[in-house]
Amino acid sequence: MDGIRRAVEWADAIPFKNRGGFLDFASLVPDSKPLHLHFLESKPGIFDDVNHLNSDGTGFWRAKLVHMLQFYHRRRIISSFQRFKKNKSWIINANSKFSASRLWKEYQIEGGVLYPVVDISEFNSNPTNEEKEALRKLRSQGIPYLVTVGNMSRFKGVFEALEHVSGCDLDLVVIGGGSSEQNQLFRKKADSLGVDVQILSNLNSIEMCAIFRNARAVVGFSHGEAFGLTPVEAMAIGTPPLFVDFGGYTDTIVDGVNGRLLSRGDLEAWRKAFEQAKDEETRESWAREGVTRIQELGLTPERHVERLKKSIDSITTV
Repeated sequence: MDGIRRAVEWADAIPFKNRGGFLDFASLVPDSKPLHLHFLESKPGIFDDVNHLNSDGTGFWRAKLVHMLQFYHRRRIISSFQRFKKNKSWIINANSKFSASRLWKEYQIEGGVLYPVVDISEFNSNPTNEEKEALRKLRSQGIPYLVTVGNMSRFKGVFEALEHVSGCDLDLVVIGGGSSEQNQLFRKKADSLGVDVQILSNLNSIEMCAIFRNARAVVGFSHGEAFGLTPVEAMAIGTPPLFVDFGGYTDTIVDGVNGRLLSRGDLEAWRKAFEQAKDEETRESWAREGVTRIQELGLTPERHVERLKKSIDSITTV
């Protein structure tokens, strides 16, 4: 602890990241020391209900003691952010416009936006022979499919993907998955909806690129993803991203320009989008615009450092 205090005293300014939990580290920083917080996301289950649900959407009952502890924990987290309201030398940048809106909703703090660094060097538009071999091992040729990425938590919305794919004559490939029990429940749900599914885990970058590149589209149904890397990876590789119109997805996808943003539960709109993503001219146009969008967002380390320096300069001169 003494070493941390000496480092804080030595530094001209303190930049650090936080995923929405209690700001323990900030308690070691005096008000006189400029501090920049990169706010990544809200703490799961503290400001939302969806993280308390089972993966299939059932559940939610919790004992009164758990609710009381959660209430206490939420108040403690909110209290730890209050120093930012009183100090002009302390600022917060969120990792997306959506995260910035959550920062205001949960803490009544207005923050800027500092997009994260996204390494897309392995997600290029040119397929390799290794990819083709990987695809041959992982998928049966000629069967169209959609791909979604995530674990089996309700937050990721993987079960909801089944409901939107049902009746569209498309397989669903899940990169991620969960426990054997969760995967079994997922397959049972898929069977009841007539959807052929495949769960793939521990893929290397070549295998993941192969699955992405050959999909009809990459889809996502997360309940408030703070930023969301998956649409960016899909755009980099040239596969249409079709995502719910909520969360950080709205920062990266421009509806109808480089992909689609669709309402959760509008099954007909999703069905039409799956057909739209089949059209070669549309795919090529979205792929071009996707590369342009990535460049506009400036997700490189150089742009990130440039923006971070600008923010820190603004508080070291106060």
